[in-house]
Amino acid sequence: MTQEENHVSELPLCQAVTQVITLMGAPKVVIIGNAMIALLFIVDFGFFWILFVNLIIHFAAIRLAKDDAQFADCLKIYLYKKKFYCT
Repeated sequence: MTQEENHVSELPLCQAVTQVITLMGAPKVVIIGNAMIALLFIVDFGFFWILFVNLIIHFAAIRLAKDDAQFADCLKIYLYKKKFYCT
């Protein structure tokens, strides 16, 4: 191994390249869906109690994202292709 090859192999990787990007600790898909549900219930029905349910969903998503940051993407793909997998 030459000195130039050794120098290239020791370059640090940025975390943005190796980790899944989350928003407030949860995957973006969960945050956007949770916000849309809250907005629907609050604007259309005036049901502000949905915020407690949204907080529970948000903290559950944070907990699941700590173990597996790609759980929302995998679940979304599975639900989209559920008929294919359940033969």
